[in-house]
Amino acid sequence: WESAGPDNVGGRTKAILIYDENTMFAGGTTGGLYKSNDKANTWQKITSFDQHFGISSICRLGNGHIYVATGASHEQGSASPSTYGGGLFVSTDQGDTWDYAMDNDGNPIKPDSYTSGDYGIIDEIRADPSQDNKLWVASNVGLEAYVEGTGFLAYPSGLPETTCESFDISADGMLIAASIGSSNLHLSFDGGLTFEDRA
Repeated sequence: WESAGPDNVGGRTKAILIYDENTMFAGGTTGGLYKSNDKANTWQKITSFDQHFGISSICRLGNGHIYVATGASHEQGSASPSTYGGGLFVSTDQGDTWDYAMDNDGNPIKPDSYTSGDYGIIDEIRADPSQDNKLWVASNVGLEAYVEGTGFLAYPSGLPETTCESFDISADGMLIAASIGSSNLHLSFDGGLTFEDRA
């Protein structure tokens, strides 16, 4: 194996996005967002993104917009949250500039402080395969659907409103499996409208 970078900042890299055949993004758990325009041969730090927020997940929507989630559960082997982030960020110009994603009231999706608050931990985000401007957000609030220009949709029926650390979506967007609460498995067969506890 040969290191492909980024290699100028300490810490692990667990968030990677392949944007197209040449362009890739990588985010460090200790902070820093990087971009490669040559198939990962060289990397440049994106200075418009705050380097202090640990990045947990990156996704690209069908419309090309990029979202970055910050904060993570169980960092550094801890049984409790050890890395709070700055919230949910979006770029509409292929990563050149970044802004906070906005909630239903037009407020930034971010925690009240850097040590506590809703959306201080966003473990995973995924684009919804059935709608170009929609993504799913797994955070210390729960698992929610987010639509650009609208905000978060109504919380899914049957799903506990507590930390969701991991989830997956089928290719057609209809089946969603979520690990929420005390490692319980919840399944949705209707695109996330309702969930069943399958613990």
